Amino acid sequence: MIDYIKFNKLVFIDYVLFVIGVILSIFGVRDIAIITVLIGSILLLKIVKDKTGGYINFSMFFCFFHVLYGLSGVISKAWLNQFSRTYGTIFRYCPYILAYSLCTIFMLTGILFASKKYKKDTVIATNSNYDKYFLFVSYVGFALTTIFELINFFRVGGLPTLLAGKAIYQAKVDELVGTLPTLYIFQVSLASYCIHLYIMRMNNLKISLKQIIIPLLLVSPYLAMIIILSRRGPLLAIFLLLMTAYFLVKPLKKISVKLVGILFAVYIVLGLMFAVRNDIKLLFTNYSEFTRKVNINYVIRSLNPALTEFGCTYGNFNKFYITNDYKLLYGKSYIEGLVHIVPTYIYPGEKPRMITYEFRDKYFPIKAEISSIASTGFSSILETYWNFWYFGSIIYFIYGYLIILLENKLKFKNYFYLLEYFSLLTLTYSFHRSDFGHTTAEIIFLTLEVIFIYAFYQIIYSKNKNIDKIMKKIS
Repeated sequence: MIDYIKFNKLVFIDYVLFVIGVILSIFGVRDIAIITVLIGSILLLKIVKDKTGGYINFSMFFCFFHVLYGLSGVISKAWLNQFSRTYGTIFRYCPYILAYSLCTIFMLTGILFASKKYKKDTVIATNSNYDKYFLFVSYVGFALTTIFELINFFRVGGLPTLLAGKAIYQAKVDELVGTLPTLYIFQVSLASYCIHLYIMRMNNLKISLKQIIIPLLLVSPYLAMIIILSRRGPLLAIFLLLMTAYFLVKPLKKISVKLVGILFAVYIVLGLMFAVRNDIKLLFTNYSEFTRKVNINYVIRSLNPALTEFGCTYGNFNKFYITNDYKLLYGKSYIEGLVHIVPTYIYPGEKPRMITYEFRDKYFPIKAEISSIASTGFSSILETYWNFWYFGSIIYFIYGYLIILLENKLKFKNYFYLLEYFSLLTLTYSFHRSDFGHTTAEIIFLTLEVIFIYAFYQIIYSKNKNIDKIMKKIS
């Protein structure tokens, strides 16, 4: 009874903090509004942790990145006067704080509604051949990832294109006819490998050295490419998935100093990758010029999350707001976002453009000159505002409801639902810098892969003893 009362007090206090943040934003009291909303955001993480039973899970990651993307930019610009020059020189703070606060209020409400309706269950690990099957899927998937990426690599021109940098290389790959979807295959393969690790851990079984070496060898060319391109997303996905699989057996309820050190080290590595991503070619062709451009001051600035992609949520919203030459979409981007999964060659008529690139071409046209996919990203908060003004924040109620539905119900149904849960973990950070259409397309692609893996198990793997024998020898 005491815990119940305590929890409801936390919820009440959090609502009060965000309502105060809304009122202060309306009256233009910037600094106190930021402080109030920041405290409310920290309290939000505490509430979600209590609801989900630990710090390491989909819902916690989603809310953490909501806060990081949501507040790092406005705090850095307002208090440190550090922000990317890409977004201009004129900044407004309170309209954005108001939009962020409203979205967070509705997201918290959705979380609470879903938490009351759905009860947790647990996956009971068995000594079936599921562990060997998911290991088999990961091996095949990692091999396909490397093969497909190498095919893309040679089709776009090989090493010179790779060394031209992330924007150029990825644009050329995306423009290929029949581009092979290596990232989606990699994500599901990694999720399959994590289920194998989870089952082994549930049954107190040791993971053999070959179960670590073989997948690393299979996927090493792909990993080498993403490191050269400084693509931090796949590396962050690896870290989040492995950490989630490890703590799924015994949820993490208290953060240790050791874990803080690991998280700090990961952040430093990802920050350094961001610092060198635009000058990676110089590392191989003109090392002295590389060291001149990538100096210690530049590296330190790159560790400020607001100066990397995490500042895009505020930067894009601010640019949109101060330009003030828009018309409300009234749900158009959400409706059109549903058709992006349909291939262009079978779509009747001209396929609508993703709102991310409409926004880029209008507000940051210079990015389009770099490559077809270069942009400042987008913002899920901005998309709600562009469609329905501040009333669009109600959409975040659905987002909050869905993450808890995924957390407390679907992931505990069976291992294939758990595969879907792991596969979607990358959405916990990509969602906040993307649009609805991109997120929807990613969910559909990943879900289709999971369905195929399930069908393959039912139709072929479970009835073919030879595959099972091979996997027994390997594992």
